Amino acid sequence: MMEIDQPEDSVAFERITLPYASHDDRFVVKDPTFTQQYAGLYFSRLNALRPAVLQNARAKWQKLHGTSQAPKYVPKLLDITAGEICYAIGTVYVEMSLKPNVLEEVADESWETAAEARSKYVSQDDQITLEDESGRVNLTGSRLSDEHLVTGTVVAVLGREVPGGSFEVLSVCCAKLQPQKQITQLPENSPMVAFVSGLNFGEADNREHAIQMMVDYLTGELGTLEDQRRASRIVRVVIAGNTFARKKSDKIKKLGRRAEAIQFDQQPFDTCDALLGELVSSVPLDIMSGDTDPTNCALPQQALHFSIFPKACRVSNLNTATNPHSFSIGDITFLGTSGQNIDDIYKFVDLEDRLKIAEKTIEWGHLAPTAPDTLWCYPYKDRDPFIVQQRPHVYFVGNQPSFATSFMEGPNGEVTRVVLLPEFSKTATIVLVDLNSLDCIPVRFQEGLQ
Repeated sequence: MMEIDQPEDSVAFERITLPYASHDDRFVVKDPTFTQQYAGLYFSRLNALRPAVLQNARAKWQKLHGTSQAPKYVPKLLDITAGEICYAIGTVYVEMSLKPNVLEEVADESWETAAEARSKYVSQDDQITLEDESGRVNLTGSRLSDEHLVTGTVVAVLGREVPGGSFEVLSVCCAKLQPQKQITQLPENSPMVAFVSGLNFGEADNREHAIQMMVDYLTGELGTLEDQRRASRIVRVVIAGNTFARKKSDKIKKLGRRAEAIQFDQQPFDTCDALLGELVSSVPLDIMSGDTDPTNCALPQQALHFSIFPKACRVSNLNTATNPHSFSIGDITFLGTSGQNIDDIYKFVDLEDRLKIAEKTIEWGHLAPTAPDTLWCYPYKDRDPFIVQQRPHVYFVGNQPSFATSFMEGPNGEVTRVVLLPEFSKTATIVLVDLNSLDCIPVRFQEGLQ
């Protein structure tokens, strides 16, 4: 009997599956109360990060060049001795003359011309202070300009008190020594996770055709044989926020100059539900809340309600997730946000590189240090869920202007792939992360011919 070769277009690929676990419990607000103030959140942050910062400071400053002994650690800021080289730990506060405040919102009641919105609030007049349970001290020194500190970061500063009572900073260190889960066994066949953000359903031009192409690609219905083989290696898709666009309407009466009238119509929800229904029929999906999505505004944003996706939720592959979102696939750990944390920090540092800002949050050991100062967050009383308790293998940030990635390596073999995800509605780009090598592959879907 003659054996007939099977044509290439009839080759079937079986999708890889791996164990998945969500670790979003710490971001779930179970019994919300808003009677408490934010002081408890700051003190919890300082107490939680102090041991890691102290460990790193001792290792870094164990012996200064040209001296015979290590500098003294001062547990309380108010116990610093003038002229003596020492180091102390506290929470940074940056006094910024250009930073918006609530009094400006009250001024909206007048007919004065509103101030022009700024992309940056940094100025030469900014004053950095360090604060702990005992008090506060002003920080000075040229070293500070290289650190790009923001309000809410917990750091150790090495230096001495100078005449006038300020503390001249010679060096700074933070909580870089977060532990990392060991990878006991790498998965076979180089599985991948696909990341996308900023679909913005309901926007005037949200690239709906490109979204359909993306769905077809991820489900293995689009592309060459090699594309289909790659799609079969995608074990999960993560949508990092802003699935729906914020829509303004001039038909609704505005109560103030800065007020935004927001409404959502049904069509974007139906379109999204239909497309996600196609996607989850083939591959597991995590959909995170984002800044423009119909959920609470303050971080951590709670998961979108399943009723928003009546068709897609019929499939067990759909998982609505909080923002921030933490999960693991096998031994590989993931941590990410929908982008508000990086967008907010960007305004308050003299730094244009958003990738460097994302790396800073890992170094600081905190996802959103500017919360609650300039970034809304829930008023936790005795804990801070945004602390990076375990260094992730993959750290992703959604809804950024462009794709960027870096590879961070720690002193004890820790590795973290940092990924900035561009808005799909503007770039038509998704990002694939290989779980074996942690390499990144951006994939762009081009509509029409150019």
